[in-house]
Amino acid sequence: MAKRAVLFVLLLAVLAATTAVAVMAFQDDEPKRTVATGLMPVGEPQQIEYHYFDSEEEMVAWQATR
Repeated sequence: MAKRAVLFVLLLAVLAATTAVAVMAFQDDEPKRTVATGLMPVGEPQQIEYHYFDSEEEMVAWQATR
């Protein structure tokens, strides 16, 4: 019975470790700032463009040209 309990605890530890590794692998180091443009009136198909910027200054400069 004690052997089963130990194996169960080891299984839980392995599952926790693999879950933690998977979560860390899918996290983005620095989320990008996005701006959605090209929205169409209601009732028509929407065309949405996404622009990705590495800094807020780059995003502000791009918005100033629009």
